[in-house]
Amino acid sequence: MANSTGSELLALLENHLNLDTTSASTDPTQALLISYINQAQREIAYEIQPSVLMSEATNIATTAGSNTVTKPSTFIEIQDLYSNDSGVYKRLEKKALNKIVSPVALFDNTSGNTPSYYEERNDKIVFDTNFVNTDTDALKAYGLLAPTDLDADDLSPAVDLPKEYNMLIVYKSAIWFYQRDFDSKNLQINVQFESMEKQKLRAFFKPCPASVSLDPRFWNHNRI
Repeated sequence: MANSTGSELLALLENHLNLDTTSASTDPTQALLISYINQAQREIAYEIQPSVLMSEATNIATTAGSNTVTKPSTFIEIQDLYSNDSGVYKRLEKKALNKIVSPVALFDNTSGNTPSYYEERNDKIVFDTNFVNTDTDALKAYGLLAPTDLDADDLSPAVDLPKEYNMLIVYKSAIWFYQRDFDSKNLQINVQFESMEKQKLRAFFKPCPASVSLDPRFWNHNRI
């Protein structure tokens, strides 16, 4: 899949809004439109979780006596997290902090074990127990990456999302533009466009099922 450059995406938005080329002295300014585009990309990341923004396995270091680590700075959120116990990896389950952590784990750094649960708290990941060892690869994480913001000083690089997402970015950006101008008619039109485009993309990029269940009425070990 091909990706547009920042300047191409900006021109697409300007055309949709029926604007001439924007700059620092126009109304709206180019910087304002770019801020809308950046916010739109981040919303799409949260709402649709495009596969192009899914990370490879990333090591996370731990410190003995602590039950907290820093989330990778490029991650919006953790999708899967595994602990490394002497070369054996175990998938950890995400739960609310008050469901997984006892006061001992929170405040007593003299005890420790292999974690089973975690929760994200701002830029931190909190676990149900303290770590026994200080290690650079005690945890491996797969996460949702934050899309790179457009830089007004250089719009030549390609954006992270493929061209299939261009119009959804435009419609989302247009919603904020018309909110700013209190233009309810065009606001509602773009809300509808945004909803339809989102549905289309979800259908187009429909993920494969994690597993396949075979109906025992039609399949068993005696069938070939």
